[in-house]
Amino acid sequence: MRDVVVVGAGPVGLLAAGLLARFGASVELLEAAASPLLRTRASTVTTRSMEILALHGVPREDFERVEAGHWAGARVDLQHLDSEHAGLWRLSQPRLCATLRRWTEEAGVVHTAPWRVVDVAQDDDGVSVRSSTGESRRARFLLGCDGADGTVRAAAGIAVRTRPARHRFLRADVQGRPVAARRFERVGDLTVTSGPLEPGTARIMIHDRGRRTAFEADPRLVCALWHQATGQRLDPDWLEWVEAFDDEEVVVTTLRSGRVLLAGDAVRQCLPVGGECLNAGLLDAHALAWRLSAVLAGAPSDLVDAGVAERLAATWRGVDDVREQVDVLYGGLPPTGAPSADRADRVAGLDLADPSADPPVGRRLADRDLVALVGPARAEVARASLREGVAVLVGEVEAETVGGRRVRLLPRLDGGSTVVLLRPDGHPLVVHDPETALARALDAACPRVGVPVP
Repeated sequence: MRDVVVVGAGPVGLLAAGLLARFGASVELLEAAASPLLRTRASTVTTRSMEILALHGVPREDFERVEAGHWAGARVDLQHLDSEHAGLWRLSQPRLCATLRRWTEEAGVVHTAPWRVVDVAQDDDGVSVRSSTGESRRARFLLGCDGADGTVRAAAGIAVRTRPARHRFLRADVQGRPVAARRFERVGDLTVTSGPLEPGTARIMIHDRGRRTAFEADPRLVCALWHQATGQRLDPDWLEWVEAFDDEEVVVTTLRSGRVLLAGDAVRQCLPVGGECLNAGLLDAHALAWRLSAVLAGAPSDLVDAGVAERLAATWRGVDDVREQVDVLYGGLPPTGAPSADRADRVAGLDLADPSADPPVGRRLADRDLVALVGPARAEVARASLREGVAVLVGEVEAETVGGRRVRLLPRLDGGSTVVLLRPDGHPLVVHDPETALARALDAACPRVGVPVP
């Protein structure tokens, strides 16, 4: 029996599998498709997602760096952000998956395809999954990254909340013909967007504000509406792929049912604005992997429950933000006018924090702040610990205080008196009163597992 079976070999499933393996779990990745996906659904990786990928050794050479993003169509400059990876990073989904697949193979993940899950059953000791051909696998935990229409969520009986569609869209990939870049250009009831996807391929998207019923994925309709809005004539034969979709929002009520967990599009469905679903899914994978690896090592399972609650709250914040952008872009409503710095952090994925938690969870600690806290040499020690899924405790703390916990102790060099506990995901828990709050912080970041860090 393996530690974890991951279902779905998209970017989220690949990242989760690779992180779990690097944190010490035995992992098998099951994928229904016999060959890799050749179509791009999302291609934008945020600053925060790139920080995670780079920290854990995913090569970034093939990514294209973009200095600005947008919020509801308005340019948001990201160059000033305090990150080595400031900006947005673009790579087609097939190439991203190929990069992550090689990275997971280096970590020892077992890949099995085609393997379509049709049934899930769990008991006190583990989870069993059965394929369409009658094969079975068993693991201590199952992580479903098989998308909105996947089997795992339904088989685990996890319910969803929905908000009905208000807007309808068409999108298509134009092959081998020049298409000018357009950003949310409005002509009457039509709003059109286009941009390069790969050399020789452009992605176009059309919204019809007056449309009240679903589109059909008809290449001729795409060409007619595109010509109406832009004056450019397209031939249906040039369209490599056509999809009709809407902005229905679907969010699970929980990411966990017993030994079954969800991540990625199995958790949320909303309009693909700013790569929201892709990047939220990558953060799901990161948040769940270190917690699940700690539970596999003996930590209490409520560590995973805390991560589930945190990711569900973040999901709703992200979906609500997309909804507001959709109202501005396609509904004609004015933006709320949030400060530009907040917009930049949101677009870059650097805004995640929970100051109301006990203890408060801060935004991820930037490299420059980490160096100021512990010095350059020890900052690299800290980063190495995070790569292993190990927390870092900075400050004056007796070694026996952290006995049996996977945490590395480092002295604080900036003169501060408070204790800073970095969770394995890089988010700090600041402990102002070590006598009363340190134990709670340690339990939130590195519960006792009986495996101390040397």
